[in-house]
Amino acid sequence: MNTSLRLWTLWLPLAGAVATFADSRLDTALLKAAASGQVTQVKSLLSQGAKVNARDRNGWTPLMRAAEAGHAEVVRALLDNGAKVNVKQKNGWTPLLLAAREGHGEIVKMLLNEKANIQAKHNGRTAFHLAAESGCRECLAALIARRKAGIHEKDRNEATPLILAARRGHAGAVKLLLLNKAKVNERSKDGWTALLAAVQGGHKECVRALLAARANPRVKRKGVSALRMAQIEGDAELARMLQAAGAKK
Repeated sequence: MNTSLRLWTLWLPLAGAVATFADSRLDTALLKAAASGQVTQVKSLLSQGAKVNARDRNGWTPLMRAAEAGHAEVVRALLDNGAKVNVKQKNGWTPLLLAAREGHGEIVKMLLNEKANIQAKHNGRTAFHLAAESGCRECLAALIARRKAGIHEKDRNEATPLILAARRGHAGAVKLLLLNKAKVNERSKDGWTALLAAVQGGHKECVRALLAARANPRVKRKGVSALRMAQIEGDAELARMLQAAGAKK
């Protein structure tokens, strides 16, 4: 083998390694730019060859990072460049689930328009559960417009979106769910109803909305009524509200 051929043979693997390293640096930079909302940098990196569906060691893609952080312009740029909308992180998170969890309504709508899987779950919870828990009315409205039946689904603890919203005191989300005929007296596995959860948290506006939607004012959990729960918490106003609706100890 002549010297030139020998050098060429040695150079080829090295050139491949250099190219791989360069690609890796571009991908890492893209993940960071997406997470921090640098849309101009994201577009530049994509034009340089960064992989739009690159993953970090935990399985996160640029779209996941941008959706979680609420960077709508970055999300749009990534989708326009072929980002996979239903990609899953190793623990089951999808861009839609992340956006719903963080209450980013504009991004939830954007992802749904790109046919994000509305029934995807993380630890038994759908985007409906996560949006209700975050109190994002815009998220819930977008989800309900696509699949109204999702408001009745239960998580692993058999909690509905209504129970989760009431527990956190998200009156707007509670009212929206009730407007769309969420089942008001459903119970979780450990006995909570939306009313009991709202009473325990002292969330008066939620309690008022639930009672108006005919939540059972006499409901009990482990022998303790909603009224007794309000009295234990020392909330006289809440107790009067429940008594007016027919609650008993």
